[in-house]
Amino acid sequence: ALCVRYGMKEEDALKAVTIREAEAVGLENRIGSIEPGKDADLVLLDGEPFELLTSVSKVIIDGVVEYENPALAPKDAVARPALVAGGGWTLPDGFKGAGSFAIKAGAVLTMAGEPVPNGVVLVKDGRIEKVGEGLDVPAGYAVVDAPGCVVMPGFVSPRSTLGISSNWRRQSSVDEATTPVTPELEVKHALEPQAPLFNFARQLGITTALVTPGNRNVIGGQGVAVRTDGAVVDTMIVKDKAV
Repeated sequence: ALCVRYGMKEEDALKAVTIREAEAVGLENRIGSIEPGKDADLVLLDGEPFELLTSVSKVIIDGVVEYENPALAPKDAVARPALVAGGGWTLPDGFKGAGSFAIKAGAVLTMAGEPVPNGVVLVKDGRIEKVGEGLDVPAGYAVVDAPGCVVMPGFVSPRSTLGISSNWRRQSSVDEATTPVTPELEVKHALEPQAPLFNFARQLGITTALVTPGNRNVIGGQGVAVRTDGAVVDTMIVKDKAV
């Protein structure tokens, strides 16, 4: 938003936190845009991305709802952004994602083409199956009705210390203090999945992070690209030794 304020195009700014970051991590074939075959990492916003009052309402990682904002109140008294007009979102009873489902949104920002008004995103087994305007929903698919939401790809953080810097157990593993050059170290062995910062990252819409060691080391070690959800590091890894 700050870049847009100083002249950056909105489309370029949105790509800068999605597909461009995926390219930086070497994962543009899996994440960063809403295209068939890619991982179903999605963020639902209750308004246009750069509107001051817009909030993240839901975050879906690998087709599973991993965050819901319980504090969102209806914005009926507020002028709706241009991309979406009225309404909020409703979930089928007991819906937590996974399996096959469809999201009917006010707009879909795919990062792979023009915005799709009244877009439908079909998700099957954690992958994006199809995206387009007014698509028919196959029989058996749960439907998430979100006419007042903008759907985007999950945000990607290409240089992060998530899980190694929160100090919640009064320890930090960002730097190796014994020597300045430690290329053999792998940051995944220091990652703490229960670190509170992972929860905060999901609340912001971040679904993938490249965790890298060594702010102070000349060569700090090997980074790993991980999902921002999970209880076991091995199941969170998207790309090992990513940098």
